[in-house]
Amino acid sequence: MTMIIAIETATDICSVACRDAKGVVHERSGIGKGVHSEKLFLFLEELREEGFWHPDGLTEMLISSGPGSYTGLRIGAAALKGLLFQRQVPLFSLGTLLSLGAGVLAERPETKRLHLVLDARRKHLYHRLLEVRDEEIIIGEAVVRPIREFEETWVREGDSVAGTGLDRLGSETRQRATLLDKPGISSLHLIHARSDPRFAHLFVREDVELFEPNYLTMGQTGR
Repeated sequence: MTMIIAIETATDICSVACRDAKGVVHERSGIGKGVHSEKLFLFLEELREEGFWHPDGLTEMLISSGPGSYTGLRIGAAALKGLLFQRQVPLFSLGTLLSLGAGVLAERPETKRLHLVLDARRKHLYHRLLEVRDEEIIIGEAVVRPIREFEETWVREGDSVAGTGLDRLGSETRQRATLLDKPGISSLHLIHARSDPRFAHLFVREDVELFEPNYLTMGQTGR
């Protein structure tokens, strides 16, 4: 059984999870301004002190690669580089929206058309569409999309929408689609996705020293 650490810092949630040598998953999380710089290393140390992981036994590290908060993603990247410095431990990244998608489909396997969104401030959302067809998942591109365009063009009757910024969506969208405030953003989804064959192949093996998160910008707005 592999020992895994997973880090999720793409939103205002700081979440660290580990799967120990027995396959048991443990998590620490916090939310709020400054939580990444204040809690990320503390969570890692708490999990280590409680015996759930050890640097010498670590076999993989997973990280949510964005899009999302520039500061949060930067702190997460810096933490993993420090943790893996001079260690031959493979690093795998997965897009934040894909990680969330794995969490939603684990809890709601009946979902067929799923919009994954993160609040991108101003009048935009980060958006990615997953469509489940039998055992296959059709994955759309992750883009910055105007909220108005998202609601008027993309959301169909019976669709599901999960993520952050759901309170910014209008009443017509709420009537047309199912808005899911759970599961929230969590490092637990990374560990789940790693063992789900529909998502496992989407992880990218990263060079620890060269790794940079996916900082989507307003210049990459969907049309």
